[in-house]
This record gives sequence, structure tokens and C-alpha cells, in this order.
Amino acid sequence: MSLPNGRPPDVKAMVLTDAKRILEDSGWSIAAVQVTRPPRGTSGEGGVFRVVRQRTKGKGQVALTLIKVP
Repeated sequence: MSLPNGRPPDVKAMVLTDAKRILEDSGWSIAAVQVTRPPRGTSGEGGVFRVVRQRTKGKGQVALTLIKVP
């Protein structure tokens, strides 16, 4: 499989499962994932992970920062 050219698709604000599918379908892979939360926030039960930041890490790779939302 050839490496993608240009910029990765913008997946900010997407649910992680959708973001992952879109990136992979475009030839990009996820190099790193970091989970964050608001100050004094709790992860709580349930909820989904959403992408709040996306950075290109190398040829064909992105790093995602996620937050868990109810």
C-alpha cells in the first residue's frame, strides 16, 4: 500500500471509531493516542471518545488527542 500524499482528513470532533475508519480508508494510520479530560472532570461510566486534536506525526501517520463525552 502506498503512503498518502498531502494532509490527512480532518477528523476533529468525530467519534473515535468514525475517525479511525476515515483515516484508514484514506491510507493514514494512527501513530499515537492520548486521552485528556477537563479539570476536575471525571471519566464517568459510559460515553464515547471524541477527537479534540489531530497532528501529523510522520509520513502517513497522525496522533490523536481524545476526550470522553457522555
